[in-house]
Amino acid sequence: MAIVTDPVRVAIIGTGGIAGHHLNELAALGADKVRVVALCDIAEDRAYAAAADIEGARVFTDYRQMFDDAGDELDAVYICVPPFAHDGA
Repeated sequence: MAIVTDPVRVAIIGTGGIAGHHLNELAALGADKVRVVALCDIAEDRAYAAAADIEGARVFTDYRQMFDDAGDELDAVYICVPPFAHDGA
């Protein structure tokens, strides 16, 4: 069995509310364990605010564009939008 030493590459869709909690928990794990590579929110200013302290994180306002542009870089995605928005694809 191979041992993975690279950090898990994560994206966050929805950067308000609960996303802040998840971002804090991910940061506490350490950059050697997890790296947030993309943040997406329809409110661009909110996405940029969330990305301000995350080195190298890319910001998107459309999750489809995020997957087109950064999908190959992602290992996991957090969906942090309100329940009513979960089926909006």
